[in-house]
Amino acid sequence: MPSKFTALVYAHADVTLVAVGAQLQAQHWALSKNISLACHAANSVQSDTSALPSVLEFHWPMPGVSANESNAAKSAFAGFLSKHTAQSDTRVLLLGDLSQQLAQVFVQHAADKQILIGPSLDAMMTDQSLKRSLWQDLIANGFA
Repeated sequence: MPSKFTALVYAHADVTLVAVGAQLQAQHWALSKNISLACHAANSVQSDTSALPSVLEFHWPMPGVSANESNAAKSAFAGFLSKHTAQSDTRVLLLGDLSQQLAQVFVQHAADKQILIGPSLDAMMTDQSLKRSLWQDLIANGFA
């Protein structure tokens, strides 16, 4: 795990999106929100499509904890995700360069969840074809 990162969590009943990056900007927020809303709309009955997700943030390091404590970061983040995905269905979408590491940490605490790993928000903003590829993966795996 890096010594400093931020995670955005958009939680709906059907899919929880987790976007992770070292420095997330407004355009990252907008893209992750749009992906989350698209997944929700695809999974919702027509009358429920206007529901907004719960939006949460996780920042590492936490106040009072050394940024170099990798195990503490993993443990704190896994606990945060477990708590905030407990009410959702079984699908979690992890986006970002750290998603492989996060998936390993998260799976230890949430074996009942279906996890899909996607590209980073930066990569999707740079290469538009990654958005199309992600959408196809979301559909193929029942996320959308």
